[in-house]
Amino acid sequence: MPRIQMTRTVKLTLFVLRIYLILLLALIIIKFLGVFSPNKSSYNPVSSPPPKTSTQNK
Repeated sequence: MPRIQMTRTVKLTLFVLRIYLILLLALIIIKFLGVFSPNKSSYNPVSSPPPKTSTQNK
């Protein structure tokens, strides 16, 4: 397979794209693993009701 000539701009663009894709994949994996985490600290409206607000007038 013959090698092709690439300019610095093309090399830099491909390098940035590679880093972007690796970071995107890492974020997807972290988010996916967070779904199965047993002790979540975030608010989940399905499992816990919203806090009650006081409607008394003072």
